[in-house]
Amino acid sequence: MIERTASTAPVDGRTLKDLRAANEVSREAFARLLDVPAATLDAWEDGASVPAAMAAHIAHVSLLVRHNSLSAWKHRVASASGMEILIGADLRIAAISRMALNTPFARELNIDIPASVFLGAHMHRVLPNLDCTLVVNHGAGLNDLIDIGFFAGEIRFVRIAAEINFGLYAYCGVFEYWPIETCDTGIVARQVSVLDLAKRTSLRQPGILVQGVEIARL
Repeated sequence: MIERTASTAPVDGRTLKDLRAANEVSREAFARLLDVPAATLDAWEDGASVPAAMAAHIAHVSLLVRHNSLSAWKHRVASASGMEILIGADLRIAAISRMALNTPFARELNIDIPASVFLGAHMHRVLPNLDCTLVVNHGAGLNDLIDIGFFAGEIRFVRIAAEINFGLYAYCGVFEYWPIETCDTGIVARQVSVLDLAKRTSLRQPGILVQGVEIARL
């Protein structure tokens, strides 16, 4: 087996700053990963010399940031071939795959939806009216991800079988939410959707009908 180890070459503050910017990591989060005060990181980025003894630790943190930061996960989801959405702990959309944007229904209706319409939007604004009388939540749907401890590391996955009517189109499907641990922002939700295109929905107006929920706890 070949072992890959991070390079321990000396690092300067400019390299750290460029790494942060390229991976969208805040100064505070990066300082926590390096286990140094934010003021120390500021000094390094402003030109102060980085101790040689920090080289190995910085190399390790650099790998974490490149492969397991929120930015890295956003890139993976955006370029995914399946129907995937990345949702932050505040239930705002961080990333969405191209296939999730251009569903078979969107293609049929000749709709080209830009990702910018959804990125940063709260899930409750994107989904159909969650206050409509057709919604059956069972007390354990998307609304409750925070309440059930999803973002606190207490859940292995949540699986929701539901019908969704957006007005222009409607579909049935299974929506799974898996917790993803990022090195800089904690746990985020990775939604993976599997639509049943052969099944017709019973909803005749915009809304969500939750047919069943499975919660797998750790």
